[in-house]
Amino acid sequence: MKMTMKNGLQFFSFLNLLRAFGLAITQRVAANLSVVGWSARDRQRGASALEYIMLAAVIVGLLVVLAAAYSGENNPIKTFFDNLFKEAGVEVGE
Repeated sequence: MKMTMKNGLQFFSFLNLLRAFGLAITQRVAANLSVVGWSARDRQRGASALEYIMLAAVIVGLLVVLAAAYSGENNPIKTFFDNLFKEAGVEVGE
């Protein structure tokens, strides 16, 4: 069989496809093995941490939206935090 440029490209494309398929299978098997090794307690701990991260992200997002909505002189968020820190300073004795 005479090797032409087209045959060579097809051969290397086939090898690349085999490599990608092999990588996909290897990654899937590795992921399944690592998840099987986790206990229910480990999975619950990860889920709980993710819930707290999402809660913090939602709170920060709400604060950003509120700060953008009230970006004037009569800003209730700025007033709240100013009063909070003034009260904390009075209690500490500053």
